[in-house]
Amino acid sequence: MSLTIKQLAESQGICQKTARKWCLKEGLDSYKVGNTRRVRTEVLIAWIQKREADTKLSSK
Repeated sequence: MSLTIKQLAESQGICQKTARKWCLKEGLDSYKVGNTRRVRTEVLIAWIQKREADTKLSSK
């Protein structure tokens, strides 16, 4: 399953601008279908887990 930018933003409690920034500048893999950017849910989960792990490592 994949999420649109709007769905991604709603699911994470962020604005669409931030969701788009995650995709375009912060390394969240996404793809375009026509004029719509999409993110696979498994890619989102892995990306969040990696960010959480990186945060834990840097705080030690």
